[in-house]
This record gives sequence, structure tokens and C-alpha cells, in this order.
Amino acid sequence: MMNSPVIKGRWGRPVIYAAFGIAVYLLYGDRVFSASDNGFDLSDSLIPVDEIHHGGPPRDGLPAIDDPVFVSVEQAGFLADEDRVLGISTGGIAKSYPIRILDWHEIVNDDFGGRPVVVSYCPLCGTGMAFDADVGGQARSFGVSGLLYNSDVLLYDRESESLWSQVMRKSVSGPEIGRKFLLEDRQTLLIGRGQASDTKIND
Repeated sequence: MMNSPVIKGRWGRPVIYAAFGIAVYLLYGDRVFSASDNGFDLSDSLIPVDEIHHGGPPRDGLPAIDDPVFVSVEQAGFLADEDRVLGISTGGIAKSYPIRILDWHEIVNDDFGGRPVVVSYCPLCGTGMAFDADVGGQARSFGVSGLLYNSDVLLYDRESESLWSQVMRKSVSGPEIGRKFLLEDRQTLLIGRGQASDTKIND
């Protein structure tokens, strides 16, 4: 099954999401999907509540990486030449995050020379973005809400439980509603280890 080109190709993750959702529904039915907000208060949402959808996994069903470990390019033998990575360079520090890892975690809470940065990736639409995780003078850590807007991941910060839209680059509900993300200015989608030769690789 896992060797199927459908599972391994560009549609692999949506197929897995759909299968997961069907399995959860068959096992738990309305007990899960009746709580479609995953415990978040959407009463003040900046986006239409009926356009916020349950992605399948519950809140933190896909665990964010909080203590990322990095290796040199030479040590990254688990990466194939054609594997994609999300490259971030800021403050003279360059790091790369393999998409094959982000596929299963979506969020990495990282640190660039003492400055908190959250790396986010949405497998459904293929968008990868890194943001300054200092919000209002406080370092925030982020998790996977399990909710989607326009098929794109909604993050939440654990300190205030506000929801943040990756593509809108701001908080869309909760105490931080309306506050904007600061986008890291040097990030790119790279192909293979060769293009990531000057960075550390998230292991």
C-alpha cells in the first residue's frame, strides 16, 4: 500500500487525510465531528465560520516539533537528491526543513540566534512560510489546530489559543485577533541536498 504511486505522489497527503477522516468517522462518528471547532472559540472570527473546516486530525493530532535537531548536509543521508526542503536564512543563520518531515508535523518552533521563529507548512496546498514568533514582545510557541481555511492550515499559539492563518499572515480569532505575523524575508523552496549545501538540515 505505501509503495503505491498514489500514496507517494503529490496527492499522497490528501489521500491519507481523507482515509484518516473516514476511519475516525467510522470509529467515533458525531462525537468527533460535532466538535468541529477543536475547542477553539470562533465567536469573533475574522473569517466566515462556515468556511473553517475540520482537517481530520484533532488539535495537536499532528505534533509540532518543539526541539528541532539539525545535522550537516553530509550527514543527511535520509534525504534523496530529489527531496524538497524549505530553506530559511535570517540573522546570518541558514537552516533547511525537509518537506518529508514537515508533511507529518506542519509546524516547527525554532530559534535563530536567540530569536524565536515558527516554520509552517501546509501539505494540502504546498505553502511553506516562516514567521517571527515574537508576538507583542512575548515569544510564542505554536501548534497544529486541526482546522483549515481555504484548505490551508490554521496555526494556534499555545499562550493565548488564538488561531492564525498562514496565508493571511495574521490571527483570525482569539485574544490576538487582527495581529499580523512578520514574515521572515529570506526563505525559499529548494530541491535536494545539493541546493541546501550551505545549511543545517532538520533531522
